[in-house]
Amino acid sequence: MPWVPSSTLAGYNSGALSPILRTHTFQEPRLRTPHLAYPQPYSDIMATAFRQRYAMQPYIYTEARRTFDTGVAYFHPLYYDWPEADQAYTQKNEYLFGDNMIVAPITAARRRRYTAC
Repeated sequence: MPWVPSSTLAGYNSGALSPILRTHTFQEPRLRTPHLAYPQPYSDIMATAFRQRYAMQPYIYTEARRTFDTGVAYFHPLYYDWPEADQAYTQKNEYLFGDNMIVAPITAARRRRYTAC
């Protein structure tokens, strides 16, 4: 089984909850869906991230329109919404993804404990 770096999986999963999900396609037709080049269970994990992203398209488009109308990016730090909260400035791995989601992606392998804001 080929090695799959945890950063590859993290990239697909966090990309699903960011403004741009880029999968780096190739000229060769069989590699245009790069997640299929990985063995199970990795290809399923990546495909789940794609399905999640596409299921959220109406939400993402709505938030993009709100960004256009207000000038406030839908992908922004917590302190934009809670400037009086000290924790909003210290949670470096959390962000708001529109008006209805707080995201805290897994960015390190084997992290034992995470305390959300």
